[in-house]
Amino acid sequence: MAPGARGLSLKRESGLPTPGPSSHPSRTPTPIKNEIDLTGPDSENRHISAYSLNHGLPIEDFKPHRRSPSSLFPAHLILSPMTDHELPSAPSPPQQLIPSRSSRPLSTYRHPQPPIMRPLAPDGLAIVGRDAKRLIDTIDKLKQIGLQSVDTELPELVLVGDQSAGKSSLMGAIAEINLPKGQSMCTRCPTNIKTSEADTWRCIVSLQLSYIPQKTRPNVEFPGWVPSDRPMETKAFMTITHKAHLEQALQMAQFALLNPSQDTKSFIPGTDEYDRRHSTGPHADEAKFSPNVISVEICGPGLSNLSFYDLPGLFQAAEDNTQEYLIKVFENLTRKYVRHRNALIICTITMQNDPGLSRTKAVIGHCKAENRCIGVLTMPDRLQTSTAHSDYDNIFKKKKFVLPLGYFVTKQPGSDAKLDIERYHEEAKKQEMDFFDTDPLWREGGQWHSYRDICGTDAIQKYLSKQFASLIWNR
Repeated sequence: MAPGARGLSLKRESGLPTPGPSSHPSRTPTPIKNEIDLTGPDSENRHISAYSLNHGLPIEDFKPHRRSPSSLFPAHLILSPMTDHELPSAPSPPQQLIPSRSSRPLSTYRHPQPPIMRPLAPDGLAIVGRDAKRLIDTIDKLKQIGLQSVDTELPELVLVGDQSAGKSSLMGAIAEINLPKGQSMCTRCPTNIKTSEADTWRCIVSLQLSYIPQKTRPNVEFPGWVPSDRPMETKAFMTITHKAHLEQALQMAQFALLNPSQDTKSFIPGTDEYDRRHSTGPHADEAKFSPNVISVEICGPGLSNLSFYDLPGLFQAAEDNTQEYLIKVFENLTRKYVRHRNALIICTITMQNDPGLSRTKAVIGHCKAENRCIGVLTMPDRLQTSTAHSDYDNIFKKKKFVLPLGYFVTKQPGSDAKLDIERYHEEAKKQEMDFFDTDPLWREGGQWHSYRDICGTDAIQKYLSKQFASLIWNR
């Protein structure tokens, strides 16, 4: 899209601060304001604005692709199981998907009932994709008036970090959804969250099967798994219409991937197969991990077409000898997704450890991906040693462990937090700000008070929105 294209005029206006420290001021993205004024004969498309764009993020070669909109999903029951033929492929009238049950009536289903939710402001996914959505809408409008050559590959967010660094908690906070999380290794396969716009919130969880289980030598990329000879199979798993059920759906989907020889329905609550499996007590998983992907298609008001990946955390010491091979396996998974050229990377580092111990930061360096990486420091309340304090002070001053896109700091609720489920993320943000307002290091007059603009989930969401827009704009 050349600046001098007929019928277009660009207006730039500076004035927004660049969040996050950087040791390369000349390479740090500088926000600008862009207004695209369409002055052609189509009065309906006379003015389209796409503002708050950050420029300067290094972009490498992309391969254009198109994604089918998730807004074609039909209406369905909460937590209703799906079959492969029910995956949306073309527009169809809304229909109620009612699983066949011969053993007991529908009224006896044990689906949990969602709490009554009061109206809230736009959720995290809408905030993160807000600026990108304006650009994507602009591209669509430009195509409608004849500029068919305008195309770009949409960016994706890849969230990586060491085990127990708060990675999944951060992903849940950014997207304002609840993801499975725990004190030890709880993420054992990649999760891909894709968003698109629709009138009402709904989500389809499916299993993307590119690998099949097979005994292999321990020195292969993913021991116990080999690439399938067939094209990737997408197996429908579960459909939900309420955010409160997403965490359980993802837990069950992971169990299904870790037990590939079992009937998928035996992991879907409310089915006869699930009841039979769980009536015999707990079962050990067949695999310790899976390279196959949990696909989460979320559509709702104000969402843009974006993609997020949550990966297993890296670690340097296994719990026992049987899990030692996972150290290399999870590194291989991280490298695979970090190398995606259209990926914006978040590297989570817990402030309870020295930053130099971050295995994830080292992997990103080996992949030469620092220019696409945003550092997020977690658990600031657990800062312990004076050495670590000095290291993080140097990070804020851009003297050590430098990332061109800078760092942010966040504090998410612990596992023992007692928050209202209806207002969980709202209350979590309030607790987060209360911490930075009262902690001696961060409060007014504190040593790190001058860095308050990089603190909090809100700051991360808004910065990601601008970076996503920058990725699209620079294409």
